[in-house]
Amino acid sequence: MSWSDKTIAAFDLETTGLSPYADEIVQIAFIYQDGTGAILPDSWTTIVNPERAIPSNASAIHGITTERASKDGVNLAGAIDELFERFKDVVARDIPLIIYNAPFDLGFMQARAKRRNTTLPDLNIVDPLVCDRQLDKYRRGARNLETVSRHYGLFPENLHDAGVDAQLTASLARAMSEKYAEMQDLSFTQLHQKQIVWHKEWAESYSKFMRSKGRKSDVAERTWPV
Repeated sequence: MSWSDKTIAAFDLETTGLSPYADEIVQIAFIYQDGTGAILPDSWTTIVNPERAIPSNASAIHGITTERASKDGVNLAGAIDELFERFKDVVARDIPLIIYNAPFDLGFMQARAKRRNTTLPDLNIVDPLVCDRQLDKYRRGARNLETVSRHYGLFPENLHDAGVDAQLTASLARAMSEKYAEMQDLSFTQLHQKQIVWHKEWAESYSKFMRSKGRKSDVAERTWPV
């Protein structure tokens, strides 16, 4: 059986902004899907109180205001503790963790690990964005979660809710593995290693393209998944 026929986990964050060091988490989803795609009971989605004001431009994207987070959000430190425990859980249970554009979400978690003088567990990640760039590299158009999901026959609604995005990301990984033998025939540990190479090749190509346009890019200097 392929990894995609078994239980998988998916992780997504909504935040106050784009900086893992200057911004904070406002919503977390960590969901588990069984081999049929059904959401398992131990899945977890919560609003988090970031203990700061949420900028209006961020609220416009994910719909979580400062007032709502203050009223409905769980304790920030406790939520981070729970996330680290779930990271340990997927490692212990040998479950792949699906994250769309993993460097963003894991970047936030790496920053929080550093604050605690610890490190992230040795996670095996499947990132549909990295796989799509490699396996359909000449397709034109956007590569955001909504556009890529539609390309693979999924019909996303109510995006930028962490729970919705995490479920969609898990379903997208399964749909892609059904299409591409390069994903299905590898163990998720092997696929993780392949993605490191695929991302590096894409980043170097993208940076070269940007230089040809007279523009600077530091993409090639960024590693994956974090």
